[in-house]
Amino acid sequence: MAKGRRRRRLGGLLLLSCLLILPITSRGTTLEQINHRILTLTPLMIDPLNLPTAMDRDVLMIFLAVEQLPPLQPRYFKDGSPVPLSFYRDLKRDMALDRVSSSVPLTPALVIRPTLLRGLPTDEALFESPEQARSGEIDLNLYSLLPPGTPLALAHTTRDGRWAFALSTYNPGWVSTKDLVTTSWENLKGYVKHRPFVVVTAPHCPVFSSPLKGNTPVFTVPMGTRLPLTGVTMGFYRVLLPSPSSPRPWRTAYIPGRLAVRGYLPFNGETIVDQATNFLGEPYSWGGRKGVDCSLLVREVFATTGVILPRNSAQQGNIGEILWTPDSKETLYEALIEAPPGRTLLFLQGHVMIYLGRKDGEFKVIHSLHTWQGQEINGVVITPLDPFKDRVIRAVIVP
Repeated sequence: MAKGRRRRRLGGLLLLSCLLILPITSRGTTLEQINHRILTLTPLMIDPLNLPTAMDRDVLMIFLAVEQLPPLQPRYFKDGSPVPLSFYRDLKRDMALDRVSSSVPLTPALVIRPTLLRGLPTDEALFESPEQARSGEIDLNLYSLLPPGTPLALAHTTRDGRWAFALSTYNPGWVSTKDLVTTSWENLKGYVKHRPFVVVTAPHCPVFSSPLKGNTPVFTVPMGTRLPLTGVTMGFYRVLLPSPSSPRPWRTAYIPGRLAVRGYLPFNGETIVDQATNFLGEPYSWGGRKGVDCSLLVREVFATTGVILPRNSAQQGNIGEILWTPDSKETLYEALIEAPPGRTLLFLQGHVMIYLGRKDGEFKVIHSLHTWQGQEINGVVITPLDPFKDRVIRAVIVP
């Protein structure tokens, strides 16, 4: 029965993607065509700018059902104690699903500071085992860190108004309303489409309220963050950030010019390799709270070129041209000989790596790795492919 429900839900999501995303009539090579194709192939990725102003209740309920309450597998709190059924009952009551009308108005919004996208409307971390809880790393309720400027479409709020259910190009999930500013569709489009713009090319870029020396950063934004550009001051890019306290929902801020570029970087393998190696030494962090996980590394690297990849590795594996699977007639190494470095992604179960090419006779990959065969890695590393090759389930070339 559970498998049948999952199949029906997936079918609904696939249908939903066709309803919400404009169809692509031909496979093109422009950035807009690439992103349209990715959005079409990934039902949980939704571009708020492509949405109508209202959503059918049944469609919203499909999104809300992605996280089952209670989940099929037991979950544990950070202290290792099992999550009781009463916790899920309280969450379900707080979600106020009885208030969802037949036609749900969508509210455009922007993220104003780094915030967490969660599967359920709670700050509680949830783990799959007491051992995982003790490590404190893999919080299954954490989807991703959202950078400032991320556009959202809000579809529902909890009974107390503290959490909003948001649709975005990440995953559908819950965001704290204190980290959002609502706006008009016109303002949302104006912010997201603003030209000129800059793109952050460093793993982390500090944001300042003033270009004067000695200031403390307000916060940092990750690689791939796109920000509207209004000028240059004392070696800083003058950019716009969403704000709840301005006449328009944004304010002026400053980022170091050496950590960003005007416009997108060229979309090619060399760019991807260069940007990925900038992450070397960055800590592994599930969801991106204090570093990057494997799929966030890939997403942020590609974002510097304007390509919006899905947030998790399973969805990323469905994008692009399949180069190799275990059923292929040739070996993985034979398939990789002519594969473009950077644009070739290698997938294990629950893990993704960027192929860097061959050096000194070895096939090399870069990835953010938590543990491997019981050994803690906890960082972005370049490794030979050989120790991982027998567990590769797919190799894909991003178009």
